[in-house]
Amino acid sequence: MEDNEAFQDELLALESIYPSCLLPISEQSYTYTLSIPDSRVRLNLQFPTDYPESPPIVLDAYGVDKALAEDVLLSVATGDVCIFSYIDLLKELVDIEAEQEVMQNEHKKQEESDKDTPVMLDKNQYVAKTPETHQEEWKPSFDWKESQAITDRKSTFAAHATRVYSPEQVRKALEELYMNKKVAKANHNMVAYRVISERGNVIQDNDDDGESAAGSRMGHLLTMMDAENVFVCVSRWFGGTHIGPDRFKHINSTAREAVLLTGATPEQKKGNEDKKKKKHR
Repeated sequence: MEDNEAFQDELLALESIYPSCLLPISEQSYTYTLSIPDSRVRLNLQFPTDYPESPPIVLDAYGVDKALAEDVLLSVATGDVCIFSYIDLLKELVDIEAEQEVMQNEHKKQEESDKDTPVMLDKNQYVAKTPETHQEEWKPSFDWKESQAITDRKSTFAAHATRVYSPEQVRKALEELYMNKKVAKANHNMVAYRVISERGNVIQDNDDDGESAAGSRMGHLLTMMDAENVFVCVSRWFGGTHIGPDRFKHINSTAREAVLLTGATPEQKKGNEDKKKKKHR
């Protein structure tokens, strides 16, 4: 198209603004590769001999939908040279798509992050949901394990534990536990949980429920036991006599017993696997 002055002038202008953006594939067939600056978009175009009266033809499109590329080209082809306008419009569309992709990725990351966000444990929100009159028979859906009760100076301690695999299950477990008439009447229900997310992150939290420092000690206990995917609640029915630091001993003791009953520690998992191996020998 050496005799096409309009096209030759356009090539010179493009080269000065966007160097090497329009390179020939075959000058005999008037086919060129158009690369959109600062993007992965690349187009193979064929120019008719009467260009710019007739628009170029999109032969191939990479990094952008071909139908979209064709529509954009037709929108800027008005009988005058149009590649500069074509680049600007495509670049704008590509930038918008890139921005949307970034936003979608950020939204996805936020959703993933939310999955690994600890659920805050607040007794009051669950007590409020507990009916005034409890069923005499508690019918849980979780597989709860209960420790032996410890009574010291008229205060009684007992723990309930169950397996949980997400913060949402923690919420449901806590709500279900407060449907237990006996637990709901306790003076303190100290809770802690430790969940391993699908991505391997540790999600954990605890609550004292008025028994200062008890929740954090239970959380530390779960960490020391390397317990996975477990929720534990220690209930204390206060007998009127303060027992000092001994209360922490009873809290940890009952919590540990209940957690072990769930089989949530690595040692127990290994022991179960060894038993299975022996059974199949």
